[in-house]
Amino acid sequence: MRRVPLCLTLIAGCTAAACGVVGGRGAGRGGRVDAVFAAYDRAATPGCALAVVENQRRSYARGYGVANLEYDLPLTADSVFRVGSVSKQFTAALALLLEADGVWSLQDDVGAWLPGLPDFGETVTLADLVHHTSGWRDYLELMALAGVRDLDYYDDADLMAFLRRQRRLNFAPGTRYRYSNTGYFLLGAAIGRAAGGSLRQIAHERIFGPLGMAASHFHDDPAHVVARRATGYEPAAEGGYRIATTTLPIVGDGGVFTSAADMARWEAAFWADRLGIAAASVQRGTLRDGSTIEYAAGIEHGRYRGAEILEHGGSFVGYRAHVLRFPAHRLSVVVLCNRSDARPGRLARRVADVWLEGALGPEEADVEPADEERWVPAPDEEYPLALADLREYEGRYASAELRVTYELALREGRLHWLLERRIDEPLYGLAADLFVAGWPARLRFVRAREGGVSGLLLDTDRVADLWFERIE
Repeated sequence: MRRVPLCLTLIAGCTAAACGVVGGRGAGRGGRVDAVFAAYDRAATPGCALAVVENQRRSYARGYGVANLEYDLPLTADSVFRVGSVSKQFTAALALLLEADGVWSLQDDVGAWLPGLPDFGETVTLADLVHHTSGWRDYLELMALAGVRDLDYYDDADLMAFLRRQRRLNFAPGTRYRYSNTGYFLLGAAIGRAAGGSLRQIAHERIFGPLGMAASHFHDDPAHVVARRATGYEPAAEGGYRIATTTLPIVGDGGVFTSAADMARWEAAFWADRLGIAAASVQRGTLRDGSTIEYAAGIEHGRYRGAEILEHGGSFVGYRAHVLRFPAHRLSVVVLCNRSDARPGRLARRVADVWLEGALGPEEADVEPADEERWVPAPDEEYPLALADLREYEGRYASAELRVTYELALREGRLHWLLERRIDEPLYGLAADLFVAGWPARLRFVRAREGGVSGLLLDTDRVADLWFERIE
């Protein structure tokens, strides 16, 4: 049986405007855009909200699926989502506004604004935080390595104390790009100190209030009631969905709650340069050697079907989000989802395919856009190690920086990486003293002069050379 759009079936008397559908120039393409979200536009399943902005005007917006499965409420363009790392463009915008005001320079040493951070013997600038060139290890990966889950609570003070225990950076500041949520958390904290208020207050005064984004805020209070909030979900092993949420009050790298309708206001303001920082916000970062990177201020440069694009994704607990811009066409596509199995970057590209039909180059393979999840499978071939060789790695390994101890133990002939009930990963040999887990993570064992294993160095996508000393 053919389904009628969900918002028309669940709310008596719901008009197209009330459900978030906008007519005008985009109306003729609406059916084809809706078809992109056909798998999400179903009863009893979470879904996504969409906004298309063209030439500073919202051309199309609507919701697909359910905002709250317990109350059977439909998603609309006004439903409010946590947008994960899409938040970074708002934090970066505040940093640029403070520079335009003369409050600071992005070339300032971060330590001048956040005293008490570790001295790594290198100057980390505010610009390094903005462009992910600081070398700071990513705190979300560090917390996961310490066995802290998304549901576990810690606040700004806890995180600052955790970061002050770090003994090294991933690399010398300004020499490389490596995505780091730590950088944007620190940037948000520095903004608060420089502007004399919380990030939530400053963003309201400088961005959300002036642009009429009444549904948007940095969510630094988990108990705050959010009108029209879409609940975040993840697939359940037994079928259906389960709630996937967090109580973290950490903001800066994430934490913005907003709607597709508000994001349309944000995108329209970008194209109109209402804040006066549009050019600065898309300026690529520069390394110390003068070379440029693709990352700007909370937005990344790229290409799609021959066209220049600006984009950024967001991913946390049960929410996924993506913003995609086409500068040559002054077009923005925003997709916000309340299910962890959504791929909003792909959906945004499919919408652009419809909207810019005839204006783009040849179709491209369906690849993962930036910031979507990755998983490393077991290697096709393992390095041959006898059982006696594997026993050499068994033992307990402690990290002073994480204040955690791992156990490495053999199970049915395979080495496992264990941390109480938080981590239980099989390890696969790549070379002598080198193993990989599907996290993805690499464990490189270090030997003392006498030849025995003395510890290990652990690497993930966003953490390098984290030292664990063998204690047993």
